[in-house]
Amino acid sequence: MAFASSSAISSLSYQFGSKEHIFSSKVSSLVSTGRRAFGSIRAAQVSSQGNSRRRTQNVDGDIYVDSTCIDCDTCRWMVPEVFTRVDNMSAVIKQPTCKEERLNALQALLSCPTGSIRTETPPTDIGEAQETFPLALDKDKLPGVFHCGFHSKKSFGATSYLILHHEGNILVDSPRYIEKLAGKIEKMGGVRYMFLTHRDDVADHKKWADRFKCARILHSEDVQPSTTDVELKLEGSGPWRLYEDVELIHTPGHTEGSVCLFHKPLKALFTGDHLTMYESGMSIIEMYNHCSLPLQLESVESLIKLDFNWVIPDSNYGLMASSISHDPSSSSTSLLNLQTQQSIFGYKDKVKDFEKTQLKIPVSFRKKGVNLQMMASGKTPGLTQEANDCTHEATIDRENNTDVFDDMKQRFLAFKKLKYMDNLEHYKKLADAQAPKFLVIACADSRVCPSAVLGFQPGEAFTVRNIANLVPPYESGPTETKAALQFSVNTLEVENILVIGHSRCGGIQALMGMEEVDSSRSFIHNWVIVGKKAKESTKAVASNLHFDHQCQHCEKTSINHSLERLLGYPWIEEKVRKGSLSLHGGYYDFVNCTFEKWTVEYEGSRGKKEGSGIAVKNRCVLKRSFRNAYTSH
Repeated sequence: MAFASSSAISSLSYQFGSKEHIFSSKVSSLVSTGRRAFGSIRAAQVSSQGNSRRRTQNVDGDIYVDSTCIDCDTCRWMVPEVFTRVDNMSAVIKQPTCKEERLNALQALLSCPTGSIRTETPPTDIGEAQETFPLALDKDKLPGVFHCGFHSKKSFGATSYLILHHEGNILVDSPRYIEKLAGKIEKMGGVRYMFLTHRDDVADHKKWADRFKCARILHSEDVQPSTTDVELKLEGSGPWRLYEDVELIHTPGHTEGSVCLFHKPLKALFTGDHLTMYESGMSIIEMYNHCSLPLQLESVESLIKLDFNWVIPDSNYGLMASSISHDPSSSSTSLLNLQTQQSIFGYKDKVKDFEKTQLKIPVSFRKKGVNLQMMASGKTPGLTQEANDCTHEATIDRENNTDVFDDMKQRFLAFKKLKYMDNLEHYKKLADAQAPKFLVIACADSRVCPSAVLGFQPGEAFTVRNIANLVPPYESGPTETKAALQFSVNTLEVENILVIGHSRCGGIQALMGMEEVDSSRSFIHNWVIVGKKAKESTKAVASNLHFDHQCQHCEKTSINHSLERLLGYPWIEEKVRKGSLSLHGGYYDFVNCTFEKWTVEYEGSRGKKEGSGIAVKNRCVLKRSFRNAYTSH
């Protein structure tokens, strides 16, 4: 095998159900940095200008990494005995000591997407390294699967694979186009299909398609200007059968059109950027999520029913130690921690160390004798606990020593250029007066911004946000929300009031977990006690349920209690009775990305006792639906 002994497969995939842990390749940063252009076949990079770019973190010797490294991890998983990560970039920690190590290091040099690996002197053995591609992952465990090498800067260092098949070979995602590599692949039977897992990793797809006259496959949701001419566009939610033993599975989340390839005989799952590996477990990358994190988690769950042993992604962030229980008779469920990588305000031109945060989204899995459970924490902390955990500096990322407001500045400048300047007339009108049609009462939770979820534009919705989206009774309680009600209804004359609750609400958790008599009388207690009637209603009908399910019930019950309380405000009840104002409830499930909406049906509320209930109409649930079709371009 071309890699050092069995290091190829131990670097490229992860095996379920075995003590041998197999891992994947990595694309580390979706960033644009200054990079050199390079030819169709990269010769060894030779130092110049007195090694001005050689990183001081390299050990002395012929091979080194320069300062143009984008931290994509390619060399580190290919040759971990030679390369490591130091100060957010790769570096040589040990010069090769034998011919095999030397060959592996040159393979990494050729695969580096930015040409950041160099040699002090022109290597006479670079041709031998070029001849080794495509590299067999493992002839025994994964026969017919090859690592193409020659990672592309256009796909940020993602790995491409060649799958040999008797009905026609499949190229999974695109490597850099290298004629020498193309010639080797041609001798192996060429390419019938180029399967593009998602829009990020298409690289030199057109050159490869022209070379082999192969049909490119990409989901229609991920088609961009550069891929409009792909031959086969997947439509709907699949699955789609490529061959009798090869299936394509829609896994939206990372992008809307992310698709995995399942090779049934090998029990191998090629996941693109849908899944990655990290030292603490299988991961998804929140920072690079282009579509929906909850949807991506849902897609992960859908894969577990498949009979697979191998996960072969395009990207990873290190090594993972297995935490899977392999005993079918075991009644206990082991934990597979699904984590996300993110920085505080996203990424800058150069990605720094990522802050790991565990998702609070429990998803249960069961696959044959393997019990899995994706969890980041066994219990979602209530509002008080979340408040106590906030001990970090608000404006400075101390670990990276960067001003987190820099990113906010860039967002504002982008808003001014792309939205404000293109809609000057609209914003000039708003400068004179506002005339919103909606009053929105929503939770202050950072995950449920109404403008982001429902697309409200400036001037469309007067918004009040408080903990747990509560409405105090007219006769008593805090006055801040009351003032907003009076101003929006009587002065702005809004036509609709929309009260929006949401899943995993920390305020509702605090309410449901609150002692009947709280001697502390905290600010939080003094506010959430406004929702006491909703808690009592929930306890009356759902006391036998698990606490989490009680909270979910109360989240929706509380919305209706707030709608009922709105009718206790005389000026609101009068407008509703006359038909000039409508009251609506909404529930946003950000775990599954659904939105449920309903409208209060007015029946006359004067003299009506609070808690007697309200009538609703026009209830509907909004969620994404996909057509199930497979069309040719």
